[in-house]
Amino acid sequence: HLKRTSQLCGEFADDFGCKDAGTQLGSFHDLGKATPKFQEVLKHKNHESVNHCAAGALLISNNKKTLLRTMLSDIIYAHHSELNFCSYKDFSKSLNEKYDNNNRRFSASGQTEYKDVAEFKKENAITTKKPEFPFDLNSLNEIEKMLLYRMLYSCLVDADWSASAEHNNKNYLEE
Repeated sequence: HLKRTSQLCGEFADDFGCKDAGTQLGSFHDLGKATPKFQEVLKHKNHESVNHCAAGALLISNNKKTLLRTMLSDIIYAHHSELNFCSYKDFSKSLNEKYDNNNRRFSASGQTEYKDVAEFKKENAITTKKPEFPFDLNSLNEIEKMLLYRMLYSCLVDADWSASAEHNNKNYLEE
């Protein structure tokens, strides 16, 4: 699912010159699903609500609060909810706390669990290489930044939905 979402998100974002960013968003969006806590949910062994978005958001942010890392992490953290800008304080809680603001358990919490997610990322060759853009990201005005956020967010949501739908109907995108 990560590979297909990454591919689709990259293709969708390529329409406006942001293929690298789209590919990276797709690669990181569901890293929290690789954790034992989320796997228990999938196997119906745990019925607790689990926040899987924080793990990928935190790893892609790489504890750097640049415009690029903030944008990518905000989009990943929001891919199943509404887009909030500068959500670092929300998902970074997973480093020290077990539950998010909505009382959902983080799929990864604490240094040890994040090391496991980082290892999964490494084993699957998921890169944090800085994506290239056809424009200077830091020269964008506030409206342009907001539009870029929304376009990339839409690419990720559409790619995630489409990759999931293809699981049940391999011709989903052709219909």
